[in-house]
Amino acid sequence: MLVLAPTRELANQVSKVAEQLSQPQGLGAISIYGGVPYDRQEYALTKGVDIVVGTPGRVIDLLDRVRILLSSSPPLPSSRDDIQFCYCLQLKTLIP
Repeated sequence: MLVLAPTRELANQVSKVAEQLSQPQGLGAISIYGGVPYDRQEYALTKGVDIVVGTPGRVIDLLDRVRILLSSSPPLPSSRDDIQFCYCLQLKTLIP
């Protein structure tokens, strides 16, 4: 599952909650965002995660680098207001 968040702070908050809720079921979550090196985020993705919470820019970067593969589930903004706040052009890239 891919959840979009407009800021790194919100991505981290949503990821922490997702991790707490999903861990008992044996699922993993990660937050990805720009402004930090790709290495750790890419490594965590190669290990496999079930829930990715990220900012649109970094998600697009990792899609371009083929580090994220979207399955049948579409990206989900973390709230209705985030859709308006997020980068409209970047969202159009992610959601056909």
